Amino acid sequence: MQDLFSDASGVASIITQPDGTPITNISNFCRLCNNIIRKTEKGKANCYHSDAIIGRQNPSGPIVQPCLSGGLWDAGASITVGGKHIANWLIGQVRNEELDEQRMIRYADEIGANREDFMEALNEVPVMSLEQFRKISKMLFAFANELSEKAYNNFQLKMQIAESKQAGETILNEQLLLRTVIDNIPDSIYCKDLAYRKTLANLTELRYLGVKSEAEILGKDDFDFYPKELAEKFFADDQSVINTGNPVINREEYILDEKEQKRWLLSSKLPLRDKDGQIIGLVGIGRDVTESKLINEKLMESEKKYRDIFENTLEGIFQTRINGSYISVNPALAKMYGFESPEELMKSRTDLSKDAYYDPKERDNFLKIIAEQGFIKNYEYEVKHKDGHKIWFDEDARAVKDKDGKVQYFEGFVIDITERKQAEAEIKFKNEELLKSNAEKDKFFSIIAHDLRSPFNSFLGLT
Repeated sequence: MQDLFSDASGVASIITQPDGTPITNISNFCRLCNNIIRKTEKGKANCYHSDAIIGRQNPSGPIVQPCLSGGLWDAGASITVGGKHIANWLIGQVRNEELDEQRMIRYADEIGANREDFMEALNEVPVMSLEQFRKISKMLFAFANELSEKAYNNFQLKMQIAESKQAGETILNEQLLLRTVIDNIPDSIYCKDLAYRKTLANLTELRYLGVKSEAEILGKDDFDFYPKELAEKFFADDQSVINTGNPVINREEYILDEKEQKRWLLSSKLPLRDKDGQIIGLVGIGRDVTESKLINEKLMESEKKYRDIFENTLEGIFQTRINGSYISVNPALAKMYGFESPEELMKSRTDLSKDAYYDPKERDNFLKIIAEQGFIKNYEYEVKHKDGHKIWFDEDARAVKDKDGKVQYFEGFVIDITERKQAEAEIKFKNEELLKSNAEKDKFFSIIAHDLRSPFNSFLGLT
């Protein structure tokens, strides 16, 4: 465009930075400016300075004035993009009849140029009326404005393209990130359209369905993969979610995996909506809880066995707090105390040292031993029956501690040894009675022996 403008108008042309530094190659420059003035250091600097001044931003029209270097007529118009001055478009290097040749000779001397070459080149400069040059300058201003507008539009388009490209890359990266997460999460994830056909499935879901690629499931429904009874159940759930918009959250259900093995899932289904809030399908998530379900079943079975033992054993089983209140007791212990139920016992006996032990010091002794050893075995003591009479317990217990070694509670079991203690007391009493009887018998025989010995002694004396 710069070259075409110069050829059509007969003037020199160049586009520079706002500071006058050239951006484009020169167009139609005269020999005086290009080969003489700009070949000197001072002349070149003056030309750049002049181009910066004449090409400065001026929204009202072109700046037309003599060059601040050689004095030829020049004109300039600024090129702006979005209001920012980015370049100068300069034309000129023409003269009219009023040119002061003496001033030109002095300028040649000032910049150190050869006078004869300078004046010879000056005579080669095109002559143009100032009126004609101003018309060309106005055309330059119009072209510069058009160029500014196009440059701005191109800049905006470039920015939009860059932003669009950046947005596209961001969306692509987000999609890749989302897909990576979806495919590597251990839960099964899938999407269905309004016809209940699968439109997405992650690797876990593909494994459950027994296929290797997503392409094998796209456009298919549950009836293509599961037995009819199971597929109908899933279909009913899908219909409910899509028709009502109400999600299904953490419903425990099973599927048959690729090996026809039953897998238990916590299944959730949520409506999938578009930007306007309209339901366009659903998203399903299934968390495999098969292992935890089996573990829970085993724990429940184990707990049931423990509970059966706890409830039906003849020994009393308990857990007590450090303060002497019960945490739990079994029916056998409640029965030993004479209560109808464990709840009645725990409600009645809230402080063992006062409510259970006949001698409160026994509780202190129990705590002392278990603090030293961490356990106690065959500890015999008397407790109060519900009706107030004494009964004997034989207790084994241990202290249960936390990870820091602090005692949390005590647990153990007791047996009722009241009958044994009574039998021991009866035996002791009978032994004492027997010893007493034997002592009296010995005394009796001693008296008899003494009485019999006296007559014999008299008889022996007579003989």
